[in-house]
Amino acid sequence: MLSVCATALAEPSEAEQPLITTPAEMFQAISKSHVDANMPPEDKLHSILGRDLKAFAETEFPERDAGDPRYQILGMKQDGIGWPRLYMIVNFDNEQAPEQWGLLSAIAKDQERFEVEHFLTVAEAKAEPGAAQKLFPPEVFQWLNEAADRE
Repeated sequence: MLSVCATALAEPSEAEQPLITTPAEMFQAISKSHVDANMPPEDKLHSILGRDLKAFAETEFPERDAGDPRYQILGMKQDGIGWPRLYMIVNFDNEQAPEQWGLLSAIAKDQERFEVEHFLTVAEAKAEPGAAQKLFPPEVFQWLNEAADRE
């Protein structure tokens, strides 16, 4: 004998997201989910970013005492299913060495770490102006051009 069990469908709660009905909404939802899953919470963002920038400086510039990097976040970008990226101005300097500053992109991963993807100094941008255009969004590259013009 076959028995059938029927269960009533629960009414959706107010907290549930509405049904995604267009491709644009789907891509926005995917993008948001990647940012939510990978970007550290705001109260931890600067401690995690500072730690990982310092580790990058110690590896990239081993001859220098890295100190605490100074940075200004210029913006964030998240494309498709890729990792969210922060774009920033970073200054790696200390009392014993001249400033080492430029543009940096870092990938946010698992709300726990940032991996530096690209670092381009002002001197490198002057030597190879096309490099920054390939590595950074136009809005970020504009800042580097303005900084290079001031030097």
